[in-house]
Amino acid sequence: MKKILFLVTQSVWGGAQRYVFDLASHFASRGWDVTVAAGEDPEGELFARLQDTGVHAVYLSRLKRPLSPLNDVAAIAEIYQLCRSIRPQIVHLNSSKSGFLGALAARFARVPKIIYTVHGLVLKEPLAPIIKLIYWLAEWFAGKLRDVTICVSEDDHRAAIRAHIAKPQNIVTIPIGIKEISFLTRDEARLHLSKKFPPLNAAATWIGTIAGLYATKGLDTLLESAKTIIQKNPEFHFLIIGEGPERNKLEQFIAANHLQKNCHLLGHIPDAAVYLKAFDCFALPSLKEGLPYTILEALAAHIPIVATRVGGIPEVMEENAMYRLIDPKDSFALTEVILSVLSATSTVRESPPKPIPTLQTMIAATERVYLN
Repeated sequence: MKKILFLVTQSVWGGAQRYVFDLASHFASRGWDVTVAAGEDPEGELFARLQDTGVHAVYLSRLKRPLSPLNDVAAIAEIYQLCRSIRPQIVHLNSSKSGFLGALAARFARVPKIIYTVHGLVLKEPLAPIIKLIYWLAEWFAGKLRDVTICVSEDDHRAAIRAHIAKPQNIVTIPIGIKEISFLTRDEARLHLSKKFPPLNAAATWIGTIAGLYATKGLDTLLESAKTIIQKNPEFHFLIIGEGPERNKLEQFIAANHLQKNCHLLGHIPDAAVYLKAFDCFALPSLKEGLPYTILEALAAHIPIVATRVGGIPEVMEENAMYRLIDPKDSFALTEVILSVLSATSTVRESPPKPIPTLQTMIAATERVYLN
């Protein structure tokens, strides 16, 4: 029986947490001895979901997302003690912070195999030069301690090699995958959301996204586009499902531009993907991505998509009249392409030209890395 420790910086629900949950719950169901450790919030959704599956979870009180020398040193000690206590054969690290601190702690604890998954390389973020240098040094040093680096897209794979954060022979690409989703119909989804959020007009044109409220998601660009579109088309509504630190900034923009009747921050909605068919168009104007689950889910829902040409998105979304790619930070292009997609797909809907990566394929490829 294999013993594995998954480590992720935050317990709030997001792409990295979903990835950890999918792998942890699967291997636990196979009889592996699985522990998941995370920081930030002891009441985070990751912990709640793990509890429902019976997977052992540990809260790391000193593991925080912001840079903090005192907390970071204490977090290394915390992770080291956990590794010495449960003695895993494999430690699987996720997110940049835990990827660095966890690599140090696991190597000190003499864990036989240390694996790190890149969920969108942090070096691609729009950071100040000194901060980017600090992150690069951390990634470069930690890369020498880790045995395998998993990238969820070929774009990240190439970027990791260029940045010298791991040896090319120690990097593999394993795209994230999804299982089949029981989508609500368009009418069911709209009825449910409009009842839950009364300002929504179920008869309007809905442009929607599912994304954490982080600067890298480019939601300010989406609202800039919304402002332009709503001025000419007041029947349009923009829906953002998700929560995060940018909420106040986005709310201020909505209020300053008198968009409250048409732009809606719906907050976190569990299993939000089931509502995707409610959207006339899905928009994801990210500045940086690895490979977002929401794009795969929107493709599976067969709804029009406008997304930025970043990370692994072009690898899974081939362009046609219904699926379009644009450059980041271009609200003009986003506006034009949203209107173009709606016009082009008003009478015809196309299936995704490329196969959508599956959860089963992701798990099988990851297991080969564990056992190799």
